Order: sequence, then C-alpha cells, then structure tokens
Amino acid sequence: MLASTIIYLIGTFGVTAFGNVPLNNELEALTITNLKAIELKNFRIYYESAWNHYHGIRAISSMVSFILLLISTFIQKTF
Repeated sequence: MLASTIIYLIGTFGVTAFGNVPLNNELEALTITNLKAIELKNFRIYYESAWNHYHGIRAISSMVSFILLLISTFIQKTF
C-alpha cells in the first residue's frame, strides 16, 4: 500500500501539480488575438506534446498505483 501511495502522489498528483498546472497557466496567459497563425501552430505543437507526455505519465502511474493497491488488498486477505 505504501508503494501505491508513493506512486500515486508522485506520478499522478505531483505531475499534475508541477507539470499540467503550469501548462494550464501558460495557456491561460496566452493572448490568442495577438498571435500570428504560425505562432499559434508552434504553441499548439509545444503544448500538446508536453500535455500528452505528462498525461501519459499520470495515466500509467494511476494504473500502476491501482494495481498495487489491488494486489495489497488481496495479499492481506490471504493471510
């Protein structure tokens, strides 16, 4: 259960707090009306790439954390 908690805190909550939230802040601060089409395209490529990377980490961490929690639950019941 400890490993599940640590993985969840770092891989899911931590990545959200220190990866996705700053990206959201950048997106919110972006003034779309002042940008040219190429600048918008470049920002979108940067943003989607970073967002998908962080989202992948969060998804895998959540799944691993959940699987470890299930394993720990079944191990405790068998003893």
